Amino acid sequence: MGDILGIKFEAIDFLFDLYNIKDRDEKLILFDKIMTIDRIRVFTQRKKTERMIEEQKNKSKRSGRR
Repeated sequence: MGDILGIKFEAIDFLFDLYNIKDRDEKLILFDKIMTIDRIRVFTQRKKTERMIEEQKNKSKRSGRR
């Protein structure tokens, strides 16, 4: 719970229609921006997971020394 799930790409065309975005070039620009945001989200989530794994390893090493 509370995790970032991602973008529902199937919904993008629906949203374009909902907000009356008809121009193909505008759609492409907006889609590119959405993809950039998603790439940042994936990168950030991966880094967060890597940090959590590293913290768990360090915690295990410290508790194993006792």
